[in-house]
Amino acid sequence: MSKINVYSEIGRLKKVLLHRPGDEIDGVIPQTMPRHLFDDIPWKKGAQNEHDCFADILRKEGTEVVYIEDLFRGSFMKEGSREAFCSGSWIPMASITDI
Repeated sequence: MSKINVYSEIGRLKKVLLHRPGDEIDGVIPQTMPRHLFDDIPWKKGAQNEHDCFADILRKEGTEVVYIEDLFRGSFMKEGSREAFCSGSWIPMASITDI
């Protein structure tokens, strides 16, 4: 795996890791808005549209857009990787039972 090397805060962005807004937005309700730092209920379709426009702008500027969901999904393509992940000690600690 390559090391992360950042030498400039103003240099050209070559690659960026993004997450497209999804169903998690539906969990933002008036009672949880302050915890999520929202001042209004977010509109999922609008957030997705804004995100897609932002990602397109990055691509047009030559930035490689990588989605975390694709990386996560790809990490389980190797034989035995899912089992190794699920047997990790953090799963019982998080009380995850439906895997």
